[in-house]
Amino acid sequence: MNGQLTNAAGTRMLHKVERVAIKVTPLGALDPLEWLAQNPFQGDAFILAHAYDGVNWGRFAAGQVYYSHDAAPHIAPALDANTLQQLRVFNEAWEIFFWHDGAGWLHRLIVDGDENEEGGPCDVIDESHVLWGSQAEQYVGGFSILADGSQGLRHALPIDASAVSLSSRAALHVRHYLAEYDNGVRYIAHSRLVNMEVKYYGA
Repeated sequence: MNGQLTNAAGTRMLHKVERVAIKVTPLGALDPLEWLAQNPFQGDAFILAHAYDGVNWGRFAAGQVYYSHDAAPHIAPALDANTLQQLRVFNEAWEIFFWHDGAGWLHRLIVDGDENEEGGPCDVIDESHVLWGSQAEQYVGGFSILADGSQGLRHALPIDASAVSLSSRAALHVRHYLAEYDNGVRYIAHSRLVNMEVKYYGA
């Protein structure tokens, strides 16, 4: 999702999700950080925040939120609503995406497979985006600090990535939702993050 952090890898997989609900609503007077503080999640979810001064990863666990700045302040800047560009909270079942359209903050909720949500079937394409970092330096506070020797990039991911190597890389699972023009040509209408894990890509 971020050209400076990821590269597409592996094959794309086309399949159908039987029920997809997509809702876009304004946040009103709240910014994303205030909204998250007022709406804590009891389940597990990852966070990816882009700001003008850097990238923050994070995770929700047992109703608490943890950011990479907490584990590695020398790598990730503290999150600030004044410099925030966009933020995603995601897991296998859903994603909440926050962004600013110039007039105010919006948030888009995508929910897959929940019969209690209004929606319909949708063809999707799943793919993996490899995250930079071929060396796992340390695992602290639930975050793995990864480094890339050729690029000099370091970031702190909210997973145990101790198995990362040149052949096994941390990767984002990305899902694209397809729609169709009147002439029958299909296009990607929405995209979301689904999961993050270490995957083997071979030597």
